Amino acid sequence: MDWRQQGKIWQLRPSRPLGQVDFIGGSYLAATPQVSYRRLLEDLSNNGLVVNAWAYVPGFDHQSQAREAWTEFRSARKQLEERYGQLPLPLRLGHSLGCKLQPAGSGRGEEQPRFGGFEFQQFPGGSFDPPARGDRPTAGG
Repeated sequence: MDWRQQGKIWQLRPSRPLGQVDFIGGSYLAATPQVSYRRLLEDLSNNGLVVNAWAYVPGFDHQSQAREAWTEFRSARKQLEERYGQLPLPLRLGHSLGCKLQPAGSGRGEEQPRFGGFEFQQFPGGSFDPPARGDRPTAGG
């Protein structure tokens, strides 16, 4: 599996793409998506999807970062169309902060791709049990 860098986009291209995924990772993992999310993204590519993963360093202006990502993804898709012809609209996938940036960067007037977000549970497997209704703390006591 060969990763290709195109600006801030890291890309995987299967020999016969069936579709595409635009991916934005979470805060601490986003600078190197080709490393941080390697297993997930390579599995998607092995199943026939072109993967466009945006590399970024998080900042406080999420709207401008979202617009930048959208612009980079659009450029990558244009190059893919030149190479493979028309592909289906991408699945836009985000993790953590990427879940916020994906919909915020949507192009105006363009057909909207599908979106999926995921977040990891911050507890060891099986250790999180929501408190029973009577066990919840109340104000003042």
